[in-house]
Formats: sequence, C-alpha cells, structure tokens
Amino acid sequence: MISSSGDETLTIEKLRAEGMRLGLVCGHCHRFRYLNDSRFADTETLGDIAKKLTCNRCRSTDVEAVAVSRDPKTGYWPAERS
Repeated sequence: MISSSGDETLTIEKLRAEGMRLGLVCGHCHRFRYLNDSRFADTETLGDIAKKLTCNRCRSTDVEAVAVSRDPKTGYWPAERS
C-alpha cells in the first residue's frame, strides 16, 4: 500500500520502525520506484527528501517521497512502475 497523504512529517527512523519502505512517485510521468533509505539520516522527513530529488526518468522535480507497506491481503510489496 502506497501511502502519501499526511506523510511529509514521517521520519526515516519511524518508517523503518514500522516496517515500511521508502518510495518515490513522480507527479509528471507517474513512475514509482523504491529508494534505499540508508542514504538518508534517521531524522530526515519524507518532505525533506522529496525536495532534494528528481525523477530519474523524466527529470521532473514534481516528486513525492512516500511510505510503502506490504499489501495486507497478499503480504507482497507493491510493484514498481515505469
């Protein structure tokens, strides 16, 4: 489940503690990719991270860092999309 609403203040430390993964969604080309959360400090928020990144595919700065959790029904992580 990709969760974006109200997540801007979620820290990397809290994201890891809740067993979630860090994802990036591009508002321009709608690409969704997972990010390696070890690149970021525990105190960084999703909002802070999104301000630093661009989409690798279309180079848009209209990106959102999102918290991603496993699908509660299947237990699988959502698939990336390009």
